[in-house]
Amino acid sequence: MTIWSEVGAELDKNKNPDGQTNYDLGRRRILTELSQCVQRPILVYAVDFLNEQRVRASGNDISIDWNDKEAFNEATLDLPAGPLDVVLLAPVA
Repeated sequence: MTIWSEVGAELDKNKNPDGQTNYDLGRRRILTELSQCVQRPILVYAVDFLNEQRVRASGNDISIDWNDKEAFNEATLDLPAGPLDVVLLAPVA
């Protein structure tokens, strides 16, 4: 089992020319490896729970709901037919 410190160390291996960690590059590499391992596309879908204004406006009820269907459709348009794995990033109440 991987622990969070190992994930952080893995992401820290990806640096920009200015020395800052390139989290996007690391995340993409890890997801590519995961996709190759399970032999299915991986879709990561995250609710906007870090947007303080949106969280306040929703009364702290940030979740995935029926309105997200169009975003899911758009994200899967170019995927091959067949199964895929979905990673949902959302706060737990």
